[in-house]
Amino acid sequence: MLKNLSVSAKGFLAFGLLAAIAIAASTFMHNRAITASEQVAETATMNRVLEVIEEFSADLYIADLQLKTFLLTGNRDYAAVAQDMAAEMGADRPNIEAMLSTSAPGELSKFKEAITAFETWKTNFMERQIL
Repeated sequence: MLKNLSVSAKGFLAFGLLAAIAIAASTFMHNRAITASEQVAETATMNRVLEVIEEFSADLYIADLQLKTFLLTGNRDYAAVAQDMAAEMGADRPNIEAMLSTSAPGELSKFKEAITAFETWKTNFMERQIL
């Protein structure tokens, strides 16, 4: 079949095949680049969520230490600091819950359970001691 084609027709055929291969490769690379950029954006969002949760966890740990120090010493200054931190954490909760609901819905229930446990502990131990 190729014997019957002229040299210029063979050249056009070869160029057409190379162009088709180049178009297919470019399309594949473009799709992979779009996928990679989406994954980078998702990773950046997840890193931001982790950063906010780490800050919240540190605040929770400090508030817990302040509450325990108050329970051990009876010094109400520690209770005031713990209450201020609890109010600050309460202000951060809606933002964290919104971030978790969009990025990691499975972790939202665990976050709410941890907050409920802390609030229960605070109510059962600290609020009774203040009264």
